[in-house]
Amino acid sequence: MLAGYLAHLGFTPVAVGAVVTGTLFGSGVVTLVVGFVSHRFSSRRLLLFAAFLMLATGLGFAAFTDFWPLLLVAVFGTMNPSNGDVSLFLPLEQAALASLAVGRRATTALFARYNVIGSFSGALGALAVGVPELLARWCNIATLAAERSVFLVYSAVGALVAWLYTRTQTTEASAEHKPRQPLVASRAAVLRLSALFSLDSFGGGFVVQSLLALWLFRRFQLSLGAAGAFFFVSSLASSLSQFLSPRLAARIGLVRTMVYTHVPANLF
Repeated sequence: MLAGYLAHLGFTPVAVGAVVTGTLFGSGVVTLVVGFVSHRFSSRRLLLFAAFLMLATGLGFAAFTDFWPLLLVAVFGTMNPSNGDVSLFLPLEQAALASLAVGRRATTALFARYNVIGSFSGALGALAVGVPELLARWCNIATLAAERSVFLVYSAVGALVAWLYTRTQTTEASAEHKPRQPLVASRAAVLRLSALFSLDSFGGGFVVQSLLALWLFRRFQLSLGAAGAFFFVSSLASSLSQFLSPRLAARIGLVRTMVYTHVPANLF
C-alpha cells in the first residue's frame, strides 16, 4: 500500500524512494539502539515499546500528507517497506524464541514455524491491499481516504500486538545473572552474521517490495489489487518453502542449506 498511497498523494518516485529509505534507515538505527540497551530491560517491556511505536507510526501516516512530516514518521517509526524484515520486532521476538527452544533441531523447527506463520500472514496482508479500492467503490468515498484507513488498521494491529505481548510468557534472567554487556561469548558470531546480513540486505535493498510495487504501477499500470495478488502469491510460495528447511537442514546441515537455497533464489 505504501508506494501506491504516496503516489496518489502526488509524490514523485524520488520522494517515494526517500520515504522508503527513511523507513529502512530508521528501522536500522532503532534496532541497533535497542540491541545495545536490551540487556538492561525485560523483553516484555521492549516488545511493548515496539508495539506502541507501531501504533504511533500508523497514526502518523494517517494524520500527515506532506513530505517532511511523513519522512520524520518514516524515520522514527516501525513502518517497513517489505513484509520480510519487521524492524525491531524481529530480533526481540527471535531472542525470546531462542530462550524457549532446547536443542539445535528443535530451535530450527521452531524458527521455521515462526517464519512460515509470519510470511503467510504477510501474504494475506498483501492480498487485502485491494480492499480499500472495493470499499471506496461500494461506499462511494474517495479512494485516497479509503487507502489512508489502512494505516489506522496498522495502528489497530499494533494495539492487538501489545495486548498479545502482555499475555505472552517470557523467560527473564534474574538481575544477578544478567550480563553487564550485551555481547560477551557470542560477539564474534554476531559480528560475522551481521556482515552476512548487511551484504544480503544491501542486495535486497535494490528490490524492496514497496519500490517493486511502484515499478509495477508505472511500468504495467497495475492496480493495487493486482499488485496485492502478485505479492500474495510470491509471499505464499516463500512461506510454504520454509516448511522444508528443518528437514533439509537436518540432512545436509544449516550452512549448506543456506548456501544451496540462497544462491538459486537470488539467481531466479
